[in-house]
Amino acid sequence: SESREKQQLRERFDREKDELRQRMDSVKGAEDREKSDLRKRLDDALQEKDRSWTAVANLRENLQRCMADLSYANSRLKENDSKFKERDNKAREAEQNKAKLLQVIEELKRALGETTDLND
Repeated sequence: SESREKQQLRERFDREKDELRQRMDSVKGAEDREKSDLRKRLDDALQEKDRSWTAVANLRENLQRCMADLSYANSRLKENDSKFKERDNKAREAEQNKAKLLQVIEELKRALGETTDLND
């Protein structure tokens, strides 16, 4: 009877040991899946970081190019602005000269008119 109890205890011990091993394997499998999932998420995040940095570098390069283009356009506008001012000044001078010439012509006509009146 004692050996029978020992046998039953050994069988119970073996069953519980097997159950415990199965639970541990199940937990280990879940841990392994979680680790694998976390590794994949980390890899995805690192790839996204690389893509983001590349995009930022491209944006920075495009911004620098745009700033250079704007700077060039601004210098050209200033050049053109000074040319337009110069042309406007010349046009104003020409108008003033024209007005003076017309005034002189009118004065000459009056003077000629007066001399013809005197001759009559």
